[in-house]
Amino acid sequence: MVSAILRDIFETIELTFSITGFVVNVFLFYLIIFHTTKALKPYQAILIQNCVTDIIHTISVTIIRTHIDTNDGTLFYITRAPYFQNASTNTLLWVMSFYVFTVVLYYLGVPVQFVYRYLYITKLTKVSKLIHALMLAIVFICCSIMFSLYYMTFMDSDAIAHESTTLLLADPFYDGNIGVMISSKIENPWMIVYFLTGVVFINTGMIVIVIANWAVWRYIKRVQNTISKSTFDANRQIGKVLVIQALVPFVFVYVPILIYAVIIFNHGGQSIIPKIFTPVVSMFPIINAVLVMVFMKNYKSKIVDFVKSVAAGVAASLDTTVFQSATVANSMYGR
Repeated sequence: MVSAILRDIFETIELTFSITGFVVNVFLFYLIIFHTTKALKPYQAILIQNCVTDIIHTISVTIIRTHIDTNDGTLFYITRAPYFQNASTNTLLWVMSFYVFTVVLYYLGVPVQFVYRYLYITKLTKVSKLIHALMLAIVFICCSIMFSLYYMTFMDSDAIAHESTTLLLADPFYDGNIGVMISSKIENPWMIVYFLTGVVFINTGMIVIVIANWAVWRYIKRVQNTISKSTFDANRQIGKVLVIQALVPFVFVYVPILIYAVIIFNHGGQSIIPKIFTPVVSMFPIINAVLVMVFMKNYKSKIVDFVKSVAAGVAASLDTTVFQSATVANSMYGR
């Protein structure tokens, strides 16, 4: 019973975070389009990119509502969304593969932003749309590879469907309410290829991030007395956002998942780690948007002005309501 309540809490957290992330990022998209300062204009493209990938991911999480679990050497991708309960295995394969595509897109889009920043800072000229598009094309190719490998890994899910259902029905976490799922054995060769490819992509992305960030830091240190204050300040603002956006998922998702994956490949046991994967990941679009709003001074000032305007409007409305109530009361009692 307690486990079932915990499951419902995880699902509620995931859905709440994903919807909130969507709303916050739509608002951020508005700020980026209409309130980006001249100094930050060169970075507008990657700010939009980051915002759009977050929106795509939140839509994916909200609609698909994926839950990941492992049990007795089997990896499960589960959804309890009501509109998928009668879906075929092939439909679930495509849907879950798209979910994986959006997760990989979310992670691998970050190195593009670091390289974009490096190109702009070192050349002090706007990065062309073609170069940006080529970098994104590489990311899409990587996402498509992971999409295909995921599909191949889980395409034989029907063959172990009965065994998988039996395993989860015996798990008190589900309390008999599994939903629909696809599954694969940990020792599946495609699973190993899928996992190792993901590790290679993520590690390569982190290497690109470290090298690009180090190159920018070294360049700025060398020429900081010759560049304008606005350019230096804009670089510092965008730098803080990018570094935190890269570190948070690496520390709180990638490292724990990597450690757990090593354990699961050796023992195949149960753990809370995969169960909390999607709720934790669904927080990141909110974190990303808040970081941009906090560290980008112009966006922060616009938000403060908006909050003050709303507060003033509410106060004025309350004053009017109180005045009208007092007027009605006076008329009723003949005052």
